Amino acid sequence: MITFHNRSIAGSVMAFVACALLSLAASGFNIVFMLPYIIFFGAYPIANYIEAKYKVNKVLMIVITCVWFDASLYAFYLFTKLFVTQIEWINDYIILIIATLGTIAFFGYRIMMQRLQRKIDRRFGMMRG
Repeated sequence: MITFHNRSIAGSVMAFVACALLSLAASGFNIVFMLPYIIFFGAYPIANYIEAKYKVNKVLMIVITCVWFDASLYAFYLFTKLFVTQIEWINDYIILIIATLGTIAFFGYRIMMQRLQRKIDRRFGMMRG
């Protein structure tokens, strides 16, 4: 999925569909728990494609995808809140927790995925000649 998502919109959509189907199959088709995962990790390749294709301002794109990631975490929190015993201090500070830890996790994910994409691009470049 990584190798094709920044080359075409079709590759991005295929990555989204593959992510959705694989995550649903792995969860026993429990869409309630997988929806936030699908929302971010499935649609993230499409955001990367838009950034690469249309040369969108990097800072703007990072802010948009970071807010998108934090919103996905909050959606996951709201879904799991229905099924899991609540801890009151977490409920009081959930937005602050997601805004700090979620943002840190997002930047780590973004850096890791960019490095992996560069390595894969180099490898496929060597294979093509």
